[in-house]
Amino acid sequence: MRDHADGAQRELQRNGEDAVGTVRETLDRIGGLDLVGGLDDVPALRQAGAQSDTCVQLTSDGRTSIAPNP
Repeated sequence: MRDHADGAQRELQRNGEDAVGTVRETLDRIGGLDLVGGLDDVPALRQAGAQSDTCVQLTSDGRTSIAPNP
């Protein structure tokens, strides 16, 4: 019985690590998207982006994604 429980625990841990890896990969892909790259092409968005603290933070230093700086 103990061996069976240990095996089940190992299987759960292994699957849990796979799930975390899959989620991490997905979040990394989302973080790498160019979310604000075309902001300056639309005058109303350019003006709003210049007035929004969040947009200013995201676009500082030429950044166009939400991914952390390498």
